[in-house]
Amino acid sequence: MIEVWHKLRSLFDTNDGSLPDVFIGGFAGERVCAIYAWVISQAGIYDDPTLWSESQNKDIPINS
Repeated sequence: MIEVWHKLRSLFDTNDGSLPDVFIGGFAGERVCAIYAWVISQAGIYDDPTLWSESQNKDIPINS
């Protein structure tokens, strides 16, 4: 997991109140779930987070 954080860290280094889009690709479903669980354990949730579903061609709630 720490290797992934080193790749993504630059997206979160500046605390300017915004959150950049994060695109995760090339991982199996279980790995994406593990990454998401780790990110959520490190941050608070504001509103209802979504992700882009390529198969549905729309944003869907992450928890679904």
